[in-house]
Amino acid sequence: MNKLMKWLVGKIEKMEEFYNKKYLPRKKKVQKPLRKADRHALVKLIRALVAEFYGTTLLTVIMIVANVAAELNPTAIIQIQPVIITSFGLAAMLYSTASISGGHFNPACSWAFFVRGVFSFWRLVLYVIIQHISAIVGTALCYGLFGYTKLAVSVPKHISRAEAFYLETIMSFVYFA
Repeated sequence: MNKLMKWLVGKIEKMEEFYNKKYLPRKKKVQKPLRKADRHALVKLIRALVAEFYGTTLLTVIMIVANVAAELNPTAIIQIQPVIITSFGLAAMLYSTASISGGHFNPACSWAFFVRGVFSFWRLVLYVIIQHISAIVGTALCYGLFGYTKLAVSVPKHISRAEAFYLETIMSFVYFA
């Protein structure tokens, strides 16, 4: 009888041990803090995304304001104004953000860096998302300022919008290739 009791108690203890391991809540693993190198890389990525947001938003605002000014005052000399203002605005944005993010401001430019192997796929995805969001924010800022619905659509009269779209697409890839 004594052997039977010891055997039974041993089986019950094994069952309790099995039950405790399988069904009782385990201690949560404490997440280790990021290493110094990982924190530095994360901070650099966040700075780059903020710089892209800043640069794309301001460049969008500059381009829209220049086109609105040219459309509201249609004289011959003013028609070259959007090109000059956009060029100086792009130069200023590149100068202020190139050392932080590379100053891409355009998904086509970011795509070219990805194709060349400079960017990883996930960095490309983050840049493109930030660039789209910041372009929408820049357009919304201008719409709030001007209440103008024909924002930055400046296509010459002899070119259709479809032709302008195809020309822009081709020239973007030719320029960045």
